Amino acid sequence: MVENMMVTLLVVPMLIFAIIKLLEYRSRTYVIDTRTGKPINNYVGFFASFERFFSKKHGSEKTLKRAKQFDFEPYLTTFMFGKNLVISQPELAKKVLLNWRKFEKLKILLTPDMTQLVGHNNLVFSNGEHWTNQRQVINPAFVNVDRFAQHFQTTSKDCIDAISSMLDVSQEIKVVPLMTALTLDVLGSTTFGYEFNYLKEIMLSEHQKGISESARTIESYDYVMNNMISFMKVLLQKKYHTFAPQETKRFQDNLKRFEGLIYSVIDRCRQRLASNTPADDYTQTLLDMMVCANDSEEVKLDDSTLRDNAIIMFIAGHDTTSNSLTYAMYSMCKYPDTQEKLYNEIIEKIGANKVPTVEQIHQLEYLNMFLKENLRLNAPVHLPPPRILSEDTELGHLKLKKGLMVNINIFAIHRNPHVWGQDAEMFRPERFLPEESKGRHNSAWIPFSGGPRTCIGNRFSLLEQKIFLVNLLQSFELSLPSPDCECKPQSFLLYAAPKDFKLNFKKRNQKSSP
Repeated sequence: MVENMMVTLLVVPMLIFAIIKLLEYRSRTYVIDTRTGKPINNYVGFFASFERFFSKKHGSEKTLKRAKQFDFEPYLTTFMFGKNLVISQPELAKKVLLNWRKFEKLKILLTPDMTQLVGHNNLVFSNGEHWTNQRQVINPAFVNVDRFAQHFQTTSKDCIDAISSMLDVSQEIKVVPLMTALTLDVLGSTTFGYEFNYLKEIMLSEHQKGISESARTIESYDYVMNNMISFMKVLLQKKYHTFAPQETKRFQDNLKRFEGLIYSVIDRCRQRLASNTPADDYTQTLLDMMVCANDSEEVKLDDSTLRDNAIIMFIAGHDTTSNSLTYAMYSMCKYPDTQEKLYNEIIEKIGANKVPTVEQIHQLEYLNMFLKENLRLNAPVHLPPPRILSEDTELGHLKLKKGLMVNINIFAIHRNPHVWGQDAEMFRPERFLPEESKGRHNSAWIPFSGGPRTCIGNRFSLLEQKIFLVNLLQSFELSLPSPDCECKPQSFLLYAAPKDFKLNFKKRNQKSSP
């Protein structure tokens, strides 16, 4: 009996190991190196791929480590027996982004909870005709983003006032709640026609917080975003709900509250349009324009599709922009010479106390380079969801089989020394000067992705960031609370700053305008 148990204990692990190795080899046959005619050598096995869940490093750092291990050449990983090719070269990324019909967006997301939140019927995850129909309806709303400049300016001033009031208590201020409030208020006024008034919320005393419906809704949204992915949810998929019914109920309750907001703003939008209320360029929201375009187009978007796209705009419209602004402010403090150059450019081209015009904003060349460098090193989405190959094809010197998943590692592309030089991991806005940019691959900088499916709101986000930073630097000088202060990403999905990250703010002795 004992001998049989010993044999079993020896044979079963060996059998499992052999099966895993067989499956790994089968996965490798999906990527053939045409130079050798053999499966790809650059390969991360089943067990090594689980490192992402047990290492304390952020996912972006782990993927960069892998890219360096293979000298930024493509490599294959078999996480959960999936077949996933990771690319860190701009020329290969461009081919994937341009051939979007072959490299389709993957509809099976990491967890059922994540799928339930964002859905399938949106600009990010739909494919083929479903995507082209949506793009046709939604695109006109994002053609002229300059018309939202007044919204950006007004909300930026509200944020400056909020910072000024906080300075009465302390020079050290939490940045992430401020940037979240700023971008939420902008999102509400420009996209949904909904007044979050979140900048006012964060100035309320602690016992008053969370009373308003908008505050409760944002708390629900935060809960959903922070709890839709975990190791056990990835491992168990739908079965997780059976093992954790209480947590599942809490997740569903919070998601339902957040969805209630989304459906209510869609209904309000339709009511405004049905009442024929006059809307000029200042009051008409992006959702208004989407619904108007939807009503006039032959192709209609149902409520589910409008809901899914509204949630994508909610995530992209405030989470990604607020994180970009947080890292921009951190970079100003970490590199004070850069902050001084930005301030001097603003004083020279706009003035210390003047409200910037859109034309003046577009003339701020150093600010534009600064934001590009910030997005290069701190892209909000460091590793986008994978694409899946709909047919056999070739990519560089690799022959790929249908069904292979392909990941574009934006974080590694933006740090590839073969593209950006040996100082690729240094913060240096001057690398975007025309003379330094000459000859650089046009897909070397892709914080908003690229090709036909590039982020539709990229110019919206950039203009919002520029207008706020101009107002910020006109009013305050920023610094780190301590020399060793760091802003390390926290979220699994986004390159998100920690909620308690703080900076010092000091009111400027205004220089006179020229």
